[in-house]
Amino acid sequence: MPYCQKCGKEHDEGAAYCPSCGADLLGAVEPTYRRRRDPGMMVATGLGRGVAAFIAFILLMTGFGLAVGGFAVLSVHSNFVDSDGFIMSHPTDLTVDSYAIVQKAVDINIDTDLPIWIPDLGDFVQLKIMASNNDPSKEVFIGIAGVSEASGYLGGTNYHEVDDFSWDYNPWRETPPRIVYNERSGGAPAAPVIHSFWSAHLSGSGTQTLTWEPLLGNFWIVGMNADGSLGVDIEVRMGVRLPILRTIGGILLAVGLILVLIALSLFRGVL
Repeated sequence: MPYCQKCGKEHDEGAAYCPSCGADLLGAVEPTYRRRRDPGMMVATGLGRGVAAFIAFILLMTGFGLAVGGFAVLSVHSNFVDSDGFIMSHPTDLTVDSYAIVQKAVDINIDTDLPIWIPDLGDFVQLKIMASNNDPSKEVFIGIAGVSEASGYLGGTNYHEVDDFSWDYNPWRETPPRIVYNERSGGAPAAPVIHSFWSAHLSGSGTQTLTWEPLLGNFWIVGMNADGSLGVDIEVRMGVRLPILRTIGGILLAVGLILVLIALSLFRGVL
């Protein structure tokens, strides 16, 4: 049965006027009822949107940072490497008035008693040294040896140890490193090329190139005249190749873009 919108009494279907209050039934409009919104629900919905917007912002900033970092890694790998894939330093002159220059900074150790698998370090990092003697009458020598062999060879020898080395890499312009030496007193060594304990070495006139895949242990890099004579004046370029660098850059870029897309989707849902 229909009801009168004015008094709420029942009336016959098709009646023109309400039998109770006389209201016009033919011109009545069907009422529309709306449920009153719960204030608590409104607060909860607003809070949820705020949390979603905050999460979206964090994801957007994180994704943007990862994407930029990945792009930068890929850019360096693609644009600032030589034909062999090494990121190379600018040429640097190393000049001392002793018999050798020693760098004692190559220390690669995995200290563990667990029977773990030790990867081949050459799959992750490789070192490249290009050197020449600034004195055309002499040949250059660069050698890499374990600390016990190198210290035994140079024991009692007058040489300069690199005490501090800092270099701000800039692929667009030449930035010479800052080097501080510590001189060790002593006499003259035997010619370095006659020894067989070197893990890797180069020698000769003109520019010589040494590529070395690091091994576990503590190593010294030694620069000398090939004949072991006094007064070392050599030009050196050093570089490193990280085969995994491209993979890392690609992963960072991909993850960053995914996070940015997720953040944009959240923002769209909030708005």
